[in-house]
Amino acid sequence: MYQVSKLYLMAGAIDRFEKYSALVERDAQDAIRVNPEDIRSSYNPYSILLDLYETKGERSKEITLLKKLQTLFPGDRELEDRINELGALIGKQPQKVDSLGK
Repeated sequence: MYQVSKLYLMAGAIDRFEKYSALVERDAQDAIRVNPEDIRSSYNPYSILLDLYETKGERSKEITLLKKLQTLFPGDRELEDRINELGALIGKQPQKVDSLGK
């Protein structure tokens, strides 16, 4: 479903992208709750969510997820750098509002 949502985005069908991306987000969050250490596959729920949040400009959600990854990889410099980068961007631009108004 993740690839389908990306295809809709590339085709300019933003309404369908929003619909499917909400389902993708829910499913990926559920997968993390069930198995928080599922990080090895190329389509693991963390990768999917990070890409989705970046695509949608949802930087706060991306930071929250990166901080969760820090608990699995304490001291990872790339995670810290990305969190700092996103934090700086949040300070410069308003956050997008998701489909639930959050």
